[in-house]
Amino acid sequence: MIVCCLKQDAGTYVCTADNGLGQSGESDLTLEVLYAPIVSVVPRKEVEDGESVWVKCNVSSNPRPSSIEWIMKEDPSFRQTGDILRIEHVAAKNSGTYICKAVNVINPSGSETTYERTGNASVALMIKHAPGKSHIEPSTPSVVEGSGVTLTCGATPPGWPTPQYR
Repeated sequence: MIVCCLKQDAGTYVCTADNGLGQSGESDLTLEVLYAPIVSVVPRKEVEDGESVWVKCNVSSNPRPSSIEWIMKEDPSFRQTGDILRIEHVAAKNSGTYICKAVNVINPSGSETTYERTGNASVALMIKHAPGKSHIEPSTPSVVEGSGVTLTCGATPPGWPTPQYR
């Protein structure tokens, strides 16, 4: 008797019955272990402005995924299907977190119920680019003589790597 099941328990099992009378009975069985997608991607990718980027989404599951999709955290309208994220001629607007989501449907033997399982992993895509137009906040400061004021310098887009402000 075996109590399991982890994915590493999958394989062929053999049962042998022998009572010492010279002939043993034998049977084998292949155990298939179903499991949700395990997803991995590189955690961070830096590319130059204007280059193309490809990021592979590695998925292990049983059964195979019924879908693999890329989603951008900062832009919910961004969707790309397949296990490779491809963006041609990247720009600052492409910087952000991309999530690879894999889905499979598990239907265990002896059960009439199916289960949809999901796994995901994310990559931070950093586009090396110059800072955009600089600005100072507040844009129209007005202070009373003798009091303080804080002026903040920034740029839109800020640029990558993060710029030094003076």
